[in-house]
Amino acid sequence: MNGEKREEMTGFNFFVANMSKDGTSTANVGQRIAMATSANARLSRLWTRLVS
Repeated sequence: MNGEKREEMTGFNFFVANMSKDGTSTANVGQRIAMATSANARLSRLWTRLVS
């Protein structure tokens, strides 16, 4: 652009999903599952304390 060389991107964040160069977001799925599992474990401990 205007004679300037641009760096090629291999991926970018689109809202919360990481989009890869080929348009998929599968690399992000494992990370999202791990985050949800961790959040669920923390909430489970909280709910247990509140109910007891």
